[in-house]
Amino acid sequence: EDIDEYVLYTAPSNLEADEIVIIKAKDTKDIEIIREKIAKRVETIGTSFKDYIPEEYHLVEKHIVDSKQNYVIFIVSEKADEIEEVFKNSFK
Repeated sequence: EDIDEYVLYTAPSNLEADEIVIIKAKDTKDIEIIREKIAKRVETIGTSFKDYIPEEYHLVEKHIVDSKQNYVIFIVSEKADEIEEVFKNSFK
């Protein structure tokens, strides 16, 4: 109910932690709620990969959550910094 639309990219198998989601909040006041839900997601995947596939856990540890206007991005990827930069530049 806080989300207007979203796009989600996940790894092709559950052996990889890669995940990118871009969320358009209905209103900027919903951003904090969305960030809280993302924090819960980080806990969930962190717990899974820490014990299940520790070599993927480092990606979860260095995840990025950023927001601009009424958009939020959550990134778990080896290229997280590059993806975040593209996200930021799309608002210029």
